[in-house]
Amino acid sequence: MGFIKFIIIVLIVYYAIRLISIYVFPFLIKRFMYGMSKKYQCRQADNRDVNRKKEGEVTIDFKAENRNNENTRNVGEYVDYEEIK
Repeated sequence: MGFIKFIIIVLIVYYAIRLISIYVFPFLIKRFMYGMSKKYQCRQADNRDVNRKKEGEVTIDFKAENRNNENTRNVGEYVDYEEIK
């Protein structure tokens, strides 16, 4: 009797998981993707508004100079060597 109960419970759990994976997971994934697409669209709209400039407006962007180049060039001294026999 205990073995039959075990088999029935395993079958019920198997079919429950199968139904959930067929119907519930795709629904949750669709909702997640819909929410992410809405978030992306809102961010794109915000970026378009921020990047829009008035006609005739001039902006100048400067690149930061890399000051580390001077330090990397002077790594050390060159030392001559002589072969000793």
